[in-house]
Amino acid sequence: ARRFRLVVEAIGHSWPDPFAVAPPCCPRASFDEALLAAMVSAASRRDRAQFDVLTGEMLGGDAREMIFVALENFVRARAPGRV
Repeated sequence: ARRFRLVVEAIGHSWPDPFAVAPPCCPRASFDEALLAAMVSAASRRDRAQFDVLTGEMLGGDAREMIFVALENFVRARAPGRV
């Protein structure tokens, strides 16, 4: 839970606008939710280049680094056999 909290704090600190979450009745994810899923996927593959492509226009370098590291740490905690 602590690593997830760090992800949430990093996003809350860095995201340029309030993070949009689709209501439960909505059949589609919001843009922010879809972007976050792609960011988690890139971080889980340790694909920093793809992560930067996804976030480069909206986040500065420091923000991208903070979120990438937080996501990488979170994914490592959830993936058996990964250190």
